[in-house]
Amino acid sequence: MESDRHWPSEQTFYGWRQRYGVLKADEGQRLNARQAENAWLKRIEAMRSTRQTVMPTTRSF
Repeated sequence: MESDRHWPSEQTFYGWRQRYGVLKADEGQRLNARQAENAWLKRIEAMRSTRQTVMPTTRSF
């Protein structure tokens, strides 16, 4: 069916359901917001740790 192309596979659907259960709309929005914030914090920490690693090894004469 053509409409089946736009839906996840059955295996994916049941994996999501097992992982997240039945979430209400506001719970899903909070989960997405928390995941976005965590990703943002990880990027900041990665940049910070990279800067600390690179900066001591550079010399300016």
